Amino acid sequence: MSRKRPFANPGVNAAFDAFPRSVRADLLALRALIFEAAAHPAIGPLVETLKWGQPAYLPTTPRGAKLPRDKLKHCIQMELTYYVRLAA
Repeated sequence: MSRKRPFANPGVNAAFDAFPRSVRADLLALRALIFEAAAHPAIGPLVETLKWGQPAYLPTTPRGAKLPRDKLKHCIQMELTYYVRLAA
């Protein structure tokens, strides 16, 4: 899994740069997992964009509800705890 996937959207890159250094690496790892999961045929390619100023991942072929990531910056510890539990 590559954690150095380039940003196609400069706004998303800026949003990640705005996160505290102490959690940025973990958020980039979470981003890599999102793209890895999207490689599954049931999900398909994603468009990485901003929704309400936060990174958002939308399938190129919409399939149901979108999951906003607007809580990411404000609930960083909760998100990382969830990520760690999923990865365990």
